[in-house]
Amino acid sequence: MGSWDSGPRDPVQRLGHCNCCDGAVVIYRLTDPLMQGDAVQAIQLALVNNGFDPGPIDGKFGWHTASAVIGFQKTAGVLADGEVGPRTALALGITLGTQINPDVVFGALVPGGFFSSDPEDLNVRRSIRTNNPGALNYSLWQQSRLGYVGITQPDSSSSQNRTSIYRTPEHGVAAWFHLISQIYFPGGEFSLKDLALRYAGSNNPARIHAYITGWNIWLDPQIDPSMPLSVSDSTFMLNLGKAMFSHEAGIQTPLHDDQITFAIEREIEGTLPA
Repeated sequence: MGSWDSGPRDPVQRLGHCNCCDGAVVIYRLTDPLMQGDAVQAIQLALVNNGFDPGPIDGKFGWHTASAVIGFQKTAGVLADGEVGPRTALALGITLGTQINPDVVFGALVPGGFFSSDPEDLNVRRSIRTNNPGALNYSLWQQSRLGYVGITQPDSSSSQNRTSIYRTPEHGVAAWFHLISQIYFPGGEFSLKDLALRYAGSNNPARIHAYITGWNIWLDPQIDPSMPLSVSDSTFMLNLGKAMFSHEAGIQTPLHDDQITFAIEREIEGTLPA
């Protein structure tokens, strides 16, 4: 941690140039014989996660998968050609090869602040190594965020969760604050229970309880889950950020308080630097 156009078609695959990774990537599409492998299975799982049926999850890019890709592309606002290249992959939240520009300079916006220079170091918790202290899973809105540089690989073969990677932790904190203040609670008022429900993604009492308990371990004083809270309370939002980031990291967050405060203030002002 520290200072860290498409070409011709052929019967099997098409290669394209990815502006985000300065290299050739495989374009996954319907071919004869069928393209197949782990990447195709990742595409199929991502389609399922986005509400589209690709047919059997068999790692083969057949008619059902191509049809599901077209359906997804229409809703995602990308060219509906049934082919999965860099843009469709990003929209799906999957990685076709490395999607981090090798020229990205990782750092901190606050002088002397903590940051990670190696988002692919699997020995480090995702929330720390990705400069994404809230461990936000990839969503389309994050693609347009300042400091966004890519997406992690899936957690495991059984979990397709992918975390967004940011150039600095301050960019990651700002994205976390945007999620809470603009997407989850645009009215500005919420409770820990409300927040846990959004994080759990469903009315799952066990998961909701786990989030509340995990955050309260790091909050001092602990917060009643139903107590009214406000995103405009800067002192509380700093403490909430530290608690949530520590919970995700499994250790006290290495971010300095002024990094969190800087990110929240600049996000509110709309002055977050690139």
